[in-house]
Amino acid sequence: MDLGADLSVASGGLVYALLVAGASLEIMVMGPMELRPYGADSQVITVTKQVRLGILELKTACGPLMLRGLRVGVDETVAPVELTLDLSVMQKLGYNEQTLLENERRQQAVWDFGVQPITTPGVAMHRTLLMAELSNGIDDDEGMACATPELGNAPDDDGPVRIVLEAKVAEATTAGMPTAAVDSSGTC
Repeated sequence: MDLGADLSVASGGLVYALLVAGASLEIMVMGPMELRPYGADSQVITVTKQVRLGILELKTACGPLMLRGLRVGVDETVAPVELTLDLSVMQKLGYNEQTLLENERRQQAVWDFGVQPITTPGVAMHRTLLMAELSNGIDDDEGMACATPELGNAPDDDGPVRIVLEAKVAEATTAGMPTAAVDSSGTC
């Protein structure tokens, strides 16, 4: 999740995976919008479609989080499953920069970022997105709601997702992610 993005963006891979899973998506073609990720080596992303996700469930360390009616631009050039939630969505979910920094300071006074992985196109997409042009009049908050999901007899069919997540965690660990950031279940 990019905490400074101006627009929520889903990868083409995520949209494809949701369609294959039978999700109901409202796909809208829009005028081209250029997004300029932060970073000298980043490439311009041209978004020509927007998707309204009916229901999106995120599995968190605190339990499932349900997002309804989330509108995201689609970066069709990215095949892996990726999602960038913009700052307005993060704030609606309760994210607060000051609280985050205060909590990090309580944990540790000095954080060493001397060794960092090289930026890849996927990482660059998740950096701050600058909107070059917003040609549609869509209200990003329209129909957006966050709710606690019903946890009744939901099937435990997260096997394929868990495999992808475990591969991503292994990749991050290989790229230098501290082992302290990976909990005993193998997730971040």
